[in-house]
Amino acid sequence: MLEYFFDLDSIDISELNPTRLEAIERYERCLAEGRPQQLEEFVEGLLTQSPPQLDLLYDVANDLQQRLLALREYHFDVRKRVIQAMFNIYHTDITHLTPPDKLHSYHLLNPQSVIESVRRMGFIISREEEAILTDMIKSSLEICGQLFRDIKLTAGLQTMLEDWLTAYNITSVRQSQNWTPISNAGIDNILQ
Repeated sequence: MLEYFFDLDSIDISELNPTRLEAIERYERCLAEGRPQQLEEFVEGLLTQSPPQLDLLYDVANDLQQRLLALREYHFDVRKRVIQAMFNIYHTDITHLTPPDKLHSYHLLNPQSVIESVRRMGFIISREEEAILTDMIKSSLEICGQLFRDIKLTAGLQTMLEDWLTAYNITSVRQSQNWTPISNAGIDNILQ
């Protein structure tokens, strides 16, 4: 699964920080379990270290961003392959059933609506052909359903990590400059 994170031809995995590899493995477990706890606990553990390994956390955030982009691209490609197959076989454009801006709901598409769209174009589809098309579409929808869940989980983990990093940076700046917020009384004095 590491190939989703890296171009393995250009990176020697042995050169990666063992802690970063552990983060990647925990992320993979999150995907397998469908829950974010593995990586959340890991990140929280890193943040409690003194000093926290911010460079490592930024690397993990970048890894998640790359994975998110790859998942979204694959999600789009799976949908596109079904659209292309329907066009190549039946010269029917089914894009209206699954527009690109509704990719997040592609996995909810009814396979029968695709077949009916082809029939409306005047094609006669045998029962055998319908069964094959239904299986192809259902397979695509199952893959996209899993991709949708993986994208949602990955986006949530990336947002969580970016929020922690932002909060840590703000806290560090405030502490380094002995910054204290202005009280309401202080604001009233400034405004007068």
